[in-house]
Amino acid sequence: MISDALGWQPTAALQRLSLPWLQHAGVEVAMLRLDRIDSLISGNKWFKLSDHLRQAVTVGAQGVISLGGAHSNHLHALAAAGKRFGFPTVGLLRGHAQQTPTVLDLQAFGMQLHWLGY
Repeated sequence: MISDALGWQPTAALQRLSLPWLQHAGVEVAMLRLDRIDSLISGNKWFKLSDHLRQAVTVGAQGVISLGGAHSNHLHALAAAGKRFGFPTVGLLRGHAQQTPTVLDLQAFGMQLHWLGY
């Protein structure tokens, strides 16, 4: 259910950079490691998806549809979220049917694919 996804609050760790030239300059630098919040819904993708999923719950949507390409990280994250939280996903893909690693994952995650042919 999409509403289950809204209870998932991933956290991102700050990783401090400890480099001699930064220390010498008296500068502290840290990186927000969004790539480590989840193995499939990583980077900033969850933060981009969460508002759309929240809206889907608000309107009572049965699933989520989105547009992307055969290498789309966005569709990959959406399909992974759908599989994890148990809601249907549909992907509208630009171009003609092709088997890329991303497309294979989308299919494995249960996303229904529609190729647009442009």
